[in-house]
Amino acid sequence: MRRIFREYAGGASPMRIAKTLNAEGIPGPAGGIWYDASSRGHADRGDGVPRNPIYTGRLVWNPQQSVKDPVTGRRHRAEGAPVS
Repeated sequence: MRRIFREYAGGASPMRIAKTLNAEGIPGPAGGIWYDASSRGHADRGDGVPRNPIYTGRLVWNPQQSVKDPVTGRRHRAEGAPVS
């Protein structure tokens, strides 16, 4: 994790970080390969290594939930509430 933060802060692109980790045979978060989204994440969801609240010392209860839209019936993600 420190390496990913260091490389990201040093200006390396998420794609470059993922390619380097895969080339070195370092397993990804689920034990598979690294994708650029793993090291970049999504700003609106707060996921990915640099944006994951657990790495910044925050505990989040139910970080992602699926909520059904009453009008359309479709499901979408909603953010969880931070634990104080």
